[in-house]
Amino acid sequence: MSDKCYRYNYHLVSNGIDQFDDDLGSRVEIYHSVYKILKYTPCGFWIEYCNKSGKKFINTKMIKQFAHRNKTDAKVAFKKRKEKQLIIMRMAIENIELSLKMI
Repeated sequence: MSDKCYRYNYHLVSNGIDQFDDDLGSRVEIYHSVYKILKYTPCGFWIEYCNKSGKKFINTKMIKQFAHRNKTDAKVAFKKRKEKQLIIMRMAIENIELSLKMI
């Protein structure tokens, strides 16, 4: 077993400004975080994490997991998270548009 696990995420990176101080926009970058596995248990494993306790439990019996033992599973989980987020945001936009029509 690997002593590391992975989680993919993204952030926006500024493209800076031009000589006229005009914003050049931003771009999305996908990155992965690597977490050290501290201890294995029958139901999952503990990872080193930045919180009060310094660790986080990953239950491998659950469908949703914070981090995964290999990059392939972490990529699949990232894609599922972002697809779900997109559905939620589209619903929010629909609700906003409906509320604007009501005024």
